[in-house]
Amino acid sequence: MTNGISSPIVRGMSDRVWAALRLALACAFALTASPSIASATPMSGASSPQRAQSAITLASVGPAYDGGVARLEARFAPTLSGRKLLVQQRSDGSSWSTISTINQPASGSLPISDPIKSGTSKLSYRVVAPKTVALPRVVSNVVKVRVRTGPTCESVLSTSECATLLELRDPIGWDLSQSPCGPLEAIVCVGGHVTALDLYGDFSHLPDSIGNLTSLKSLSVRASLTDVPDNIGTLTALQDLDLSGNQLASVPNTIGNLTDLEWLALDGNALTSLPDSITHLQQLQRLILDDNHLTELLTAIGDLTSLRIISLTGNMLAALPESIGQLNKVATLDLEGNALAELPPTLGGMTGLTELVLDDNALTSLPASVGDLLQLATLRARHNQLASIPASMSNLHTLVTLDLSENRLTALPDSLSALSTLGAINLASNSFTEVPVVLGAIPNLSSLTLDNNPLTLVPGWIGDLGNLRNLDLSGLPEGTALPADLGRLVQLQSISLANDQMSSVPTWLTAMPKLRFIDLSDNQLTSVPATVATLRLRNLDLENNLLSGDITSWAKPLKRHSPRVWLYLSGNGCMSVVNAKLAIWLADTGYDEAC
Repeated sequence: MTNGISSPIVRGMSDRVWAALRLALACAFALTASPSIASATPMSGASSPQRAQSAITLASVGPAYDGGVARLEARFAPTLSGRKLLVQQRSDGSSWSTISTINQPASGSLPISDPIKSGTSKLSYRVVAPKTVALPRVVSNVVKVRVRTGPTCESVLSTSECATLLELRDPIGWDLSQSPCGPLEAIVCVGGHVTALDLYGDFSHLPDSIGNLTSLKSLSVRASLTDVPDNIGTLTALQDLDLSGNQLASVPNTIGNLTDLEWLALDGNALTSLPDSITHLQQLQRLILDDNHLTELLTAIGDLTSLRIISLTGNMLAALPESIGQLNKVATLDLEGNALAELPPTLGGMTGLTELVLDDNALTSLPASVGDLLQLATLRARHNQLASIPASMSNLHTLVTLDLSENRLTALPDSLSALSTLGAINLASNSFTEVPVVLGAIPNLSSLTLDNNPLTLVPGWIGDLGNLRNLDLSGLPEGTALPADLGRLVQLQSISLANDQMSSVPTWLTAMPKLRFIDLSDNQLTSVPATVATLRLRNLDLENNLLSGDITSWAKPLKRHSPRVWLYLSGNGCMSVVNAKLAIWLADTGYDEAC
């Protein structure tokens, strides 16, 4: 995954259009979309985990085309296993409606299709978690979206193309009864020739006659393919080839003949290696190889100098070839979920990189040349074995988000104070005993995640971080106090103090005027002050505390001031309220007065 970052493409695939959106997740970082005919606009998210964010917009598509289908793919992390998620849609600003319920999200890609209604000008999609989940961390990123359209199959197809389509009919169940080839779903024709074809179903082989469709520019096959015919190399007009989600152990060497290919997706197969001929694809811009069994990359991958996006998540790569440093146009490199113990020093040659994803590897260090990636905006290296980071990272003057969570860090270089654009840093689950002082010198820091570190002290100077919007200090060791200076964070919108051994709610917490998300779960709270109702809250998590008895004093004013707040009360004692309407309002929060 995605994941993790997965790279989506929207391609014209039906009588009108097939809009395909691939959304990969991880950590929630700011993204952009470059639409042509239709556009997908993802929601930006902070990199720090916000358990309070219960919904994230996947994409907006418009204008829509009558008869088309919006096809979404979201990559969910294993941490969501067992969660129920809702996929919702709305058109032209109407109310959100649920189109799909996901009870057991898988870690791979999950396709969601939704027909586009006649006369629709704009569609939006989102994922909603009834139980608060850090969705920005687990929904993969949207890298770029585009749409290609063409006239419908009004012209007479050539004899050879029509025969090929008839041969393809049985595995996918098309109705081809009308002359010459009938109504062909997922086919785009131009000038009497098939230029785009989307095959799906339960079939394992393509007929050799697929080579007759020499005008094809876009081919997508989602089935159970175990092999690809050699004569696919005759489809030299192909620009987009999507063979993801099949059972391929290899691809033929003739794929190197597709010299016009710009986009190649082979993710979700069982590939252990790639043919050397792939390096002949000099026009290739997107190479998607997620979720295979690759142990090494082509030595000459550096020859693919047109590449813009490389995604290799969920493989078994132990090293990268030195030639990768020649790919100075690549903007996104996603290596999440491999077995990398080190990176080549030539990595610094990838000077076009804006996003580098290294999560879930075995890295013990980063090369000093990472400081040469002067356009880098996002660096993610979660869940590795990093004990330090290079001081050269101070050169990354465009860096916006930095995720170093789940490593072995005990300190940060003082030179990071030069990172004037850095807005979000995630240092969760490391070995910090003290909060790095350099954090106080980063001028535009808006999101700081320090949960689950063995901190012996939370310094008061954190209260001077005037731009801070999100703060996570969950999982503090017993005896580590929270200073009242944190009350000076008047711009703070989200705070997590879960599992901090607290027996009472800090008084300064209810004096933050912009606070909308509070997580106080897994503490030892016996009561909640009525002043909490003065905040305009969207989320208040009080699960797994020691609350009991009459909670009317704070629940009633909370309902009045924040009627739509997501409130969580499960895992507490027996509670009661004196108002029947209030009891109904509390019904879905875990409140149980009959215990």
